[in-house]
Amino acid sequence: MKLEDEIAKHRKQGAKNCIGKILLIEDDVELMNVLVDVLTEQHYEVTGLTSAIEGLECLHHESYDILLSDLMMPEMDGLELLHAALQVDRNLVCILMTGQGTIQSAVEAMKIGAFDYLLKPFRLNCVNPVLNRALHARRQRLEKVRRELDEQRMRLQTEEQLRQSQKMEAIGQLAGGVAHDFNNLLTAINGYSELALRRISSEDPLTKNLEEIKKAGNRAASLTRQLLAFSRKQAVEPRVLDLNSIVADVEKMLRRIIGENIELRTELAASLGSVRVDAGQLEQVLMNLAVNARDAMPDGGKLLIKTANVNLENTNAETVANSGPHVMLAVSDNGIGMSQETQAHIFEPFFTTKGKGRGTGLGLSMVYGIVQQFNGSLSVESEEQKGSRFKVYLPQVNPDENDTCKQEPPAQEIEGSETVLVVEDEDIVRHLAKQILKLHGYSVLDAANGGAALRICEQHTGPIQLLLSDVIMPEMGGVELSRRLSSIRPDIKVLFMSGYTEEIGPTNFIHKPFSHHDLVSKVREVLDASV
Repeated sequence: MKLEDEIAKHRKQGAKNCIGKILLIEDDVELMNVLVDVLTEQHYEVTGLTSAIEGLECLHHESYDILLSDLMMPEMDGLELLHAALQVDRNLVCILMTGQGTIQSAVEAMKIGAFDYLLKPFRLNCVNPVLNRALHARRQRLEKVRRELDEQRMRLQTEEQLRQSQKMEAIGQLAGGVAHDFNNLLTAINGYSELALRRISSEDPLTKNLEEIKKAGNRAASLTRQLLAFSRKQAVEPRVLDLNSIVADVEKMLRRIIGENIELRTELAASLGSVRVDAGQLEQVLMNLAVNARDAMPDGGKLLIKTANVNLENTNAETVANSGPHVMLAVSDNGIGMSQETQAHIFEPFFTTKGKGRGTGLGLSMVYGIVQQFNGSLSVESEEQKGSRFKVYLPQVNPDENDTCKQEPPAQEIEGSETVLVVEDEDIVRHLAKQILKLHGYSVLDAANGGAALRICEQHTGPIQLLLSDVIMPEMGGVELSRRLSSIRPDIKVLFMSGYTEEIGPTNFIHKPFSHHDLVSKVREVLDASV
């Protein structure tokens, strides 16, 4: 007879409120049957067998709470069975029965791991208290294992989060460093092409080439903004913008990222309201949402980016945004979708449903943080196997709120006669700034580092009205330089420049790469400001 048939023959199902599972091994068939009946009446689920070898095989197929076994059996004695059974399930509670055992065999059984030891003949009503204690011990063991597993899982999760955080920090620093060096080059590329365009006729054959160089430089500057947003070293510059223009700028890059097997469509509303955001950060929101959508469509699909004017007073309670006119940015896909449980966690840092090495769990938490920073809100609609739709709501603003939207004087009309000290360790950027400022009437002193700048200030006999300094330089940064200069020339004003920095605070700052107009207008603004 097969083992499965033997188990089926001897197993008796207890009541539905079964209190525990027992594997009973007793070579005395009559005693085995009596024990099965008694224990079943006590609401145990019992598997009764007469063979220790078959009992051990049974443990490999099913889980039991208690092993109740005779000590003396022909194929394998109870001590051997006990040792082998605990190798299969170390939390199994084992009780040995014998009519021929000695104190020594009981001690050996306890050393191996037996929970208790019953001497035959025993009264059947004495078995139940022993089993109750055994069940309690089993539950305690399992609870201890559960706690240990939970602690181990939490420890591993924390270690993984730390590794991911360190990895992201290292990648962020690398991206920021690359962006810093690249921004210095872009400052020169854009700046010198702009100077060249000012000096040649619009009919000159070189004009078109220079304009293409400048256009390419501007696109490259957009790429570095995204690197800086990723590294979180970008100076945040909220401006009143048209969301449609941001989508259009990023669309070409998105097509390269999502791949050829995904169809990208845009539906951009006409007469879209203006929003006040940082262009680089909003580009990051679009990139993260698009990458998420791509990963949800491994076999290809459709990605739709849509903009619309909405009044949240007339919408369903799907968002926590303030009421009133908003601009909506929706990113939809027809991918694998998400369960309700997953949706409840998607904006938590480090939460990811992607496989190992494919996701950090930071993308959507960054999206959430950026949207919140600009007084917006974010909602998600998703159903498994039916895709997902993320909706970003940003408050509409009046285009006239932005000072940059007002008519500004052309760069050639901005003139000055003050003395400016330019401190920049990159020669190409320093020479460009010097040339632009001289072109507008300023007297310019320049230094390649903080030490040289201090010596110039000590030796120069005339006034120096403005320090234009890079923030990050070897040996002495711009902030430290300005602090030391304040004791030598207390009236000097300061304008910082950098392509890689967090917000310095309420100080004057111009971000690299800057245009000809940006530099001269910012210098004039700082010089004209009251102390």
